[in-house]
Amino acid sequence: MKAQEKFIVTISVVCFLSAVSIGGLTSILVLNDGVLSIVKNTLAAMKLSIGAVCSQCLFIWLLNWRCKPLDSSNKNQTKVSSQAFTILKCLGILFVAPFIFHGVAILFGAPFFESSAQTYHFAVLLTAQVFLPFCLFLGLDLDAWLRVFAYNSSEWNDPLELLVYYTSTCSLLGGWLGAVPIPLDWDRPWQVWPISCVIGALLGYSVGLLLSSIVIPRQYRARHKFKFF
Repeated sequence: MKAQEKFIVTISVVCFLSAVSIGGLTSILVLNDGVLSIVKNTLAAMKLSIGAVCSQCLFIWLLNWRCKPLDSSNKNQTKVSSQAFTILKCLGILFVAPFIFHGVAILFGAPFFESSAQTYHFAVLLTAQVFLPFCLFLGLDLDAWLRVFAYNSSEWNDPLELLVYYTSTCSLLGGWLGAVPIPLDWDRPWQVWPISCVIGALLGYSVGLLLSSIVIPRQYRARHKFKFF
């Protein structure tokens, strides 16, 4: 098996294990009746979720950095000053994004003053699920961002572009669907803002990882006529 095939298999396995771990964490937050209960300790559960998502993204980034085969066609080394500037701009995006998500949540009906801390932490969670993978895996490559947003799968140059697409879209969709039961007159403790949205975003992120673990090797196999097993 060539280095590229090994990398694809490794990324697929890691995505699957990450999906299981994030899904398992979500079930613990929902079913636990103690300190880790998202109903009883919403902020603590959200901070744990943010840490888990960030750790998972950083692990895949490190795996990509260490294990991805080098592109021999790219012989030009990026200058250190250019890399530092890119990092600063990515940090700026990650700093601003939570405020944008916070504002969008308020426009969609989130309380303006009440539960502001919970709203902000939910915005940080969405930032970790959506913008952190973009910054880590795609940097500030606008062409790559457009390919992912437009779902131009035939033009994807990197399997991680597919990972970014599925995790970001599924997280946003899950967070949006999680808001559906909030106004319903069920009087359930998990209907308090933003508990169901957090659960939906985490489940959506887990589904995005699972889809990535399936689609990444299938796409590579279709392009290169390679059988992994």
